[in-house]
Amino acid sequence: MSSKMNYSVLGTSMQRESTKSSGFTIIELMIAIAVLSVLLSIAVPSFRQFLVSTRLTSQANQLVSDLAFARNEAGTKSRNVIMCIAATSTTCATSGTDWAAGWIIWSDVNGNSSLDAATEILRYAPPLEGSVSAALSGFTSNTSLIFRPYGGLPSNAGGPGVFKICEANELNGRQISIPYTGRATATRISNCP
Repeated sequence: MSSKMNYSVLGTSMQRESTKSSGFTIIELMIAIAVLSVLLSIAVPSFRQFLVSTRLTSQANQLVSDLAFARNEAGTKSRNVIMCIAATSTTCATSGTDWAAGWIIWSDVNGNSSLDAATEILRYAPPLEGSVSAALSGFTSNTSLIFRPYGGLPSNAGGPGVFKICEANELNGRQISIPYTGRATATRISNCP
């Protein structure tokens, strides 16, 4: 919208067109930034929680899937299938309970319960992302799981076993229970260390 204004300078008439400036004042801009910063301070922690929860769910699903795979392969191949903590992509760890380092699933072809040259490696899972722990407890050996040809765990394995998947400095996590039948189930927990 423009309006014409008349000015008289020394008896001559000049016309000047007046225009209204459109834009933000510095005050309006500062208020908008303050509102945005309040909204971000509320949204960012919630988004971080969402990312952690999604990562934990994905990692728990991967572990449950691999446990089911090992159980199924034991039945399919009619021999023991062993799942162990990975020291490397081709060697099992000899101690520890934290499976976040990754795991190897292998078929015990020669029946010696040893990962050697005659062993058929079925799957290797790389280390879990983030500052996650995946501690196994409840079994007599928490560095490996043996699935028998019928799909279950040996009766002398102890157990039932429980994986606890937790992110560092978080209370919420996932728990995977493994009964003697070998069929793993995952649940949400709120008692992570």
